[in-house]
Amino acid sequence: MSVLESLIGEVRSVCAGLQDRRVGPKAAHGYAMADIGLAAFSLFWAQGLYSALAMGALLGLAMIVSGGLYEAVGGLAFLLGTGLCAGSVVAGLVLVRRWDGQALWT
Repeated sequence: MSVLESLIGEVRSVCAGLQDRRVGPKAAHGYAMADIGLAAFSLFWAQGLYSALAMGALLGLAMIVSGGLYEAVGGLAFLLGTGLCAGSVVAGLVLVRRWDGQALWT
């Protein structure tokens, strides 16, 4: 058993020992306290994964590409970032004008 599995097991056992104070019809077929406690950590897992990809892998890849681009065209390489920002502004304005307040996708 890995250290992570051991720690998750400890959290599960502590949460399972918590008193369930829920009342009403939903409490009868609700989730166990251990499941509720572990569900709270899923958010941190998702944030950690996003952070690792967005701030780690993708940023590192962008640095490699931008270094080669700067070597090839010099200061004109900064126009790529300017163009991406301008494109984001245009896309945002289009979204604001067309959005009807409903979910964008399901």
